[in-house]
Amino acid sequence: MSNLLRESKKELSMAFIVMLLLVLLLNPFDVVMLSRAAMLIVLLLFIAFVVFATLVWREGSYTDERDSAHQATAGRMAYLAGASVLCIGIIISALQHSIEPTLLIALGTMVIAKIISSLYTRFYN
Repeated sequence: MSNLLRESKKELSMAFIVMLLLVLLLNPFDVVMLSRAAMLIVLLLFIAFVVFATLVWREGSYTDERDSAHQATAGRMAYLAGASVLCIGIIISALQHSIEPTLLIALGTMVIAKIISSLYTRFYN
């Protein structure tokens, strides 16, 4: 099995774990969670996200230009998907007359990080 396939499996499994923990936090099955259980899920989510972020951070070791282009496209698509979901959340909370500040902070952080990373790559690459 190639190294690229092995790394992809790690990223996919960590992404699945992060998504599973997020779903558990949403409590879709209407199971009343004790506060300890919720805190344990938050801790596991944090640990899983740190591992996932580490795997994503290390993905810049490609030598082929096509791989770099594919990674850039994947990054743009992920950014647009995340920003779109946050915008929809902001619109829904505004229609309910209670704007959630966390959504605004998250979207602002994404936009600022995108601008800073774009400027960095233009000047240093």
